[in-house]
Amino acid sequence: MLLALNCAWTSVDLNELQLKHIEFDSNGSPIRITKIRQKTNTQGTWILFPTTSWALQLYLEHINIKDPNALVFTNRRGKPLLHYTTDEHGNPLTRYDSIGMYFLTKRTNQLSFKHFRKTSASILAQNTQGQYPILEQLLLAHRPSTISHINYVQLDPTLLDAEILKIAESLELDSFRTHIKSNIESRWSYIYPEAP
Repeated sequence: MLLALNCAWTSVDLNELQLKHIEFDSNGSPIRITKIRQKTNTQGTWILFPTTSWALQLYLEHINIKDPNALVFTNRRGKPLLHYTTDEHGNPLTRYDSIGMYFLTKRTNQLSFKHFRKTSASILAQNTQGQYPILEQLLLAHRPSTISHINYVQLDPTLLDAEILKIAESLELDSFRTHIKSNIESRWSYIYPEAP
């Protein structure tokens, strides 16, 4: 959920996250994610909330992957969290979405996992009072919507970084660190009971 809020992602975006997409600081802490969003074929770059960075580092220490092309999140069988079965012609038959299914079993209201994406975009729009729609497009990794945005506008990426950090402040996520750590550790022991 943290990455969905942080990067305004759907379960498809989260499913495709590979180790090579994560930028680390000199201390080995994840600080930024840069990847192409499949739906729009547009590269997005997101600075990580302090809480997201901390939780992702904790998670990565548990899984200890080294291959830069490895998926960061897989199910307990090592398969992608979102995958399809296909017929003999390669056409998709059934979609298996572990993220969406898990969220559906835990939710107490009518919101879906995709609402985290909408929440971040809405907070950014409120914080900027709707004056910078190009920042919303960058957060959502949408293609530029006007010719001037495509050809002429050069935006300083630190502007989006500052707005993403304001989203983190609005959400007050630090208060959830104990719960997040417990959740990561309990999920890890459930999936890999033999792990230390």
